[in-house]
Amino acid sequence: MKRIVLIAVIVFSLGPQSISIAADDAKDALQGVWVAKSVKADGKPAPKDTVKRMRFTFEGDKLLIRGNSKTDEDEDEMTYTVDAEQSPKHLDFTPPKAEKPVLAIYEIKGDELKVCMRHAKSTEGRPTKFESTPNSRLVLIVFKKQKPK
Repeated sequence: MKRIVLIAVIVFSLGPQSISIAADDAKDALQGVWVAKSVKADGKPAPKDTVKRMRFTFEGDKLLIRGNSKTDEDEDEMTYTVDAEQSPKHLDFTPPKAEKPVLAIYEIKGDELKVCMRHAKSTEGRPTKFESTPNSRLVLIVFKKQKPK
């Protein structure tokens, strides 16, 4: 009986820490500059100049998003959270002046990052697939990781 209690204590004491380690590992994989290769909103490809401006930069616990304005220089800074235990993985961030977080899913394969998110004003929940179809109120962005200079 004492062994069972001891094992239970060890398992429960490692549980939250292992979740924290998994989140840290997931954040480590995102670190760096990701430049958009393609953007689709409601199933329609975004204009080339929009794609060219779009960039996500993960720096520690900060996410910098460029591309929401008409200039190449403007970046919005925000915090973000990930849940790598979910399938697909969850990414949440709250842009400045937003009333609620943007609910997204993400996937990393090599130097490619896919992010699918709801429009900021949508009341629907988190996306479940990496797709953007007409009237879906979903944005799908495919990024390529920029190599450090």
